[in-house]
Amino acid sequence: MLPADWTSWGSWGPCSASCCGGDQSRLRICVSCGQLSTACSGSSSETRSCGNVQCPGKTSSELHTHVLSQTGMNSVSCDQ
Repeated sequence: MLPADWTSWGSWGPCSASCCGGDQSRLRICVSCGQLSTACSGSSSETRSCGNVQCPGKTSSELHTHVLSQTGMNSVSCDQ
C-alpha cells in the first residue's frame, strides 16, 4: 500500500461576521492513489472563531457567550 498524504492547508476563508463573533474555515485535500493507498488520517477542514469584537449596539455579554460556545467552555464568574 502507498501512503496517502494531505496537501498543505488552504488559506482561511472570510469571517462569517465582522463583530460579535463569527467563524472561518480552511480546507486541505487528501492525495492518494485510489485503492492502492491508505486513507489520510485527520480532518479535511478546520474552523476557528473570528470577528470577536463587540458590535455597536450589542453588549459585551453577547460576544462573551459566542466565544465560550466556540471553545466549548462553560461560563465561569470571576469570583469563583
